[in-house]
Amino acid sequence: MLTRYEDMFYCKEEWARDVCRHFCWDRPARAIARAVVRLDVFPDGEHPDQHLRQVHPGNYKKKLKAGTVKRLSELFRNELEFFGYPVC
Repeated sequence: MLTRYEDMFYCKEEWARDVCRHFCWDRPARAIARAVVRLDVFPDGEHPDQHLRQVHPGNYKKKLKAGTVKRLSELFRNELEFFGYPVC
């Protein structure tokens, strides 16, 4: 099963249903919703000592040099396009 990072964080319940469907796990919608609601949190910032990072996509652009972003975009062009990401 392939999934996008954003789907795991921004559409947790739908993503969890897709995972269950993919693995043929028959779970009631209520059970999935109950499990997901406990995990539907976003950190207030980065906490490297707790392995918590900023979860919003695109953060790499703030941390990497523009040339590095360009090179990675070129290198992974097919993958980025497959998942619907803009190629910088």
